[in-house]
Amino acid sequence: MSTPVAAAGPHLRLRKDIADATARERSDFVHAVLKLKQTPSPYSRHLNYYDQFVEWHRELYHCTPGQPEMMAHGGPMFLPWHRVFVLAFENALRQVTGKRITVPYWDWTSPRSTRAALRLVGGDGDPAADYAVTSGPFRKGRFRIRINPAQREYVPSSTRWITRHIGSLGSLAALPTVRDVAGALATPRYDASPWDNRADPTRSFRVALEGFHDPPEAEGAAMSCGRDHLFHMAKRGRLDARMHNAIHPWVGGVIVHSDRSVTIGTMMLPTSPNDPLFFLHHANVDRLWAIWQARHGVDTYRPLVQLPFNNANDRMRPFGRIGLPHTPRRVEDVRRLGYSYSDMRGPPLAAAATSRDPARPVHVPAGLVRLCRLAGLKQ
Repeated sequence: MSTPVAAAGPHLRLRKDIADATARERSDFVHAVLKLKQTPSPYSRHLNYYDQFVEWHRELYHCTPGQPEMMAHGGPMFLPWHRVFVLAFENALRQVTGKRITVPYWDWTSPRSTRAALRLVGGDGDPAADYAVTSGPFRKGRFRIRINPAQREYVPSSTRWITRHIGSLGSLAALPTVRDVAGALATPRYDASPWDNRADPTRSFRVALEGFHDPPEAEGAAMSCGRDHLFHMAKRGRLDARMHNAIHPWVGGVIVHSDRSVTIGTMMLPTSPNDPLFFLHHANVDRLWAIWQARHGVDTYRPLVQLPFNNANDRMRPFGRIGLPHTPRRVEDVRRLGYSYSDMRGPPLAAAATSRDPARPVHVPAGLVRLCRLAGLKQ
């Protein structure tokens, strides 16, 4: 089945800040998400349509040892892959409802937007229910998780319901500020060598927005598959999550249960799209890339030809087989994809930080250290 690209031309889809969405728009979005859970996937007879997106995201963490991989996390394809992923999800919402639904974005720098996003998805987890979400439309008993992570370090956190422990990591994973966003938008190039977590965030916008700040001497690592950045950094006694990377642990958090076992919340897992808040989060990531492109140029993806499976004209799985543009070069212009955002201004460059420490040590909570030990990762 082919999934159409958003209609291009003068009538662009407009994705709004969730705080500005009408009651009808919020209701339509929620009902469309629930409808996806009830609709068989057109691409797999074993999955419902919502869980198909969770499975596609989980597949990014599978790799063949010794073989180059598409780096949709911790590498240059992070932004284009997730751009098409959110677009495919938006198209699916429209397909199952016949309504002109758009995915709203969550502006992390706005308390008003944060409150609206959490009102939409049900808020924090309930300690009395092992931090499962028990309020809102995606609560325990209504919105069941069926796709869980396969990686050994994440298996203890497999659940049947969305779990959240918002803000439980403190300064380790704080909401980005206007200054943080302005600093990222001031970064001059899309990406830079060595094209992974170690790229200089003052030179690579992709790294600054994704939120990695690994020092150059760190072990060569991309979060595309296999090794995970969270556990890789935590086992070294430090972790620095910023921008996009900070949001996942800010929402999911670390959960210490009554039996002293430790898990992490849904948004911290390779299966993080199980939490519908994922899509509001990534709509904002995409919006910030579009703002950066308006300031620095649209056709700026790097590398062009020097990194196997991650160059401007290399194919991104699985979008070609579902009828969407599937190379970074073909998805750089959101207007050609048929949509835009209600606020494309972004903070002024004057708001950018005057200096950025690329290797800020942060205390790792005991719960996360214990989880690393349970996963078999030595300190």
